Amino acid sequence: MPQPSSPPNAALSAYGLQGCAVEPLAGGLINASWCLRRGNERFILQRMHPVFAPEVQLDFAAIGAHLRAAGLRAAELLPTLAGALWVELGQPGSEERALYRLQSHLPGRSFAAADASRAAAAARLLARLHGALRSFDAPLRGARPLAHDTAGHLRALQAALTHRPRHPADAQIRPVAQQILTAAQKLPSLREAPLRVVHGDPKISNFLFAAEGGHEATEALAMVDFDTFNRLPLAIELGDAWRSWCNPLPEDDPHGGVDLSILRAAAEGYCVGLQQPLVAAERAALPICTEVIALELAARFARDALQETYFGWDSLRFSAAWEHQLLRARGQASLAASHAAQRPAIAAMLEVLF
Repeated sequence: MPQPSSPPNAALSAYGLQGCAVEPLAGGLINASWCLRRGNERFILQRMHPVFAPEVQLDFAAIGAHLRAAGLRAAELLPTLAGALWVELGQPGSEERALYRLQSHLPGRSFAAADASRAAAAARLLARLHGALRSFDAPLRGARPLAHDTAGHLRALQAALTHRPRHPADAQIRPVAQQILTAAQKLPSLREAPLRVVHGDPKISNFLFAAEGGHEATEALAMVDFDTFNRLPLAIELGDAWRSWCNPLPEDDPHGGVDLSILRAAAEGYCVGLQQPLVAAERAALPICTEVIALELAARFARDALQETYFGWDSLRFSAAWEHQLLRARGQASLAASHAAQRPAIAAMLEVLF
């Protein structure tokens, strides 16, 4: 759904915030977000995408409380006037039906891309978050069970290739899809390791950095976007982080690659924040984790190039959705190939650090 300039009055009234100043927040790919101002107070109101179950809010509240008790900064989910953690508006089954939630505002600055210093700072905080969540044993009621199902995404791509009728651009998409499937056959699964509670979407824009005092790039204050927490092997989380942090090019640049200086900074930062050593199975998966997650995302983009049903696309730059998704698939496949070419050096570096 597109984001309106302001939320419905009914959502504001549910929290007693009608009449406050409203500022739309850009940058989110799924949820619509607004910053609300009432005097010196600030809040974040979000309209949740229907892909998330309402129970995600229960996980948000529980994990946030756990992290704050451990001394980490985390936004607090604020109740409605009736004491609920969310409010649903619109008639059941209608396109207008949506869930809204309110959370406390955290100070800080976010970035769309990482450099070495930001990657190191984000990694230190991510390691501390992982350490704090080792003792979190409550169920995750909103977690999606098939998150980062690499094998499932590859099967879905293969199925899309055999679909009839073929896509009009099949001749352009099919070679890239086959390249992705062939490369993925050579890699083991990342799931042969203990499960941990992880953030699930550790892209650099989900970190808040100090906004003043000369520490903008060197101090990560908090993580945001608590909708994707899950129990997954650590290598999946770090592969997703390093995939997004260590590619200096935009995600839809077809020449994506791994910047070893950023990867080293990220790995060193994670080791600094690490509270307990990784087990052998976790260490063994690190040299290939970025490659696997890049190919998983490449498969998802290639599949959507054929189906044009899921990912958003830039209609100002492209005449059709498949063109943008194909470029994204090429970018992630290129990133995986860059990692594969440097894998011996990456493995040696990670073995020393971890």
